Amino acid sequence: MRESVLQLNSSYLQNERSIWICESVSGASDLVVFLDAEVYRDRMDALSVIEEVRGQVADAWYVFVSHQTWETRWCECPCYPPFAGFIGEELLTWLASGYIDFKRIRRRALAGVSYTGLAAAFVAKAYPGSFQRIISQSGSFWWKDCWLVEQFRRLGQKIPANSTWTLARRKFMKTSVTRKMSFRLYRRSKASGASETHYSLRAMRCDIRSSTEVTTTRVGMEP
Repeated sequence: MRESVLQLNSSYLQNERSIWICESVSGASDLVVFLDAEVYRDRMDALSVIEEVRGQVADAWYVFVSHQTWETRWCECPCYPPFAGFIGEELLTWLASGYIDFKRIRRRALAGVSYTGLAAAFVAKAYPGSFQRIISQSGSFWWKDCWLVEQFRRLGQKIPANSTWTLARRKFMKTSVTRKMSFRLYRRSKASGASETHYSLRAMRCDIRSSTEVTTTRVGMEP
């Protein structure tokens, strides 16, 4: 997989961070953006998983966004409007300016884990339509007494009908095997077409039940 590492200076956040762009093999129409690049790449070994499922799922562009520092992550990720603007507007514009042909892109997915899982959901609220798929792995929806969950409940039918959410909660997070499971589960669901299913927003709860390892809940709008 051919990969480029670039630096993006954000006017929204007034800082600079690394962006990894893994090129599509065949000019794909899918784009997957991972927040928490260091977590996905170094701890969850996402690149190996992508290589394993290559050929089983549609080809895609994969973009990994650095959280810069852990201190920055704690500041920017919990429902922070400038960070939502950075991802939902500035990053996409920057990618389209010379790195990815957005005329070919039909579906955009945004993935995050823990605090960045919460951030991904907030981007969807602040910039509806910027991403059609939201993957929140162990998203920190407990933040401020489930404030974001309540915000989505109030939105009701204003949520785009073509958006689909995958929420995954892992009870045990210490082993790399378990960390990989949620990402594998999403890729398999996409390959089977299950990710196209729409469910009622009422399925989204702050206390998402978990099994011993991984439970997923897909949330979208009823057709």
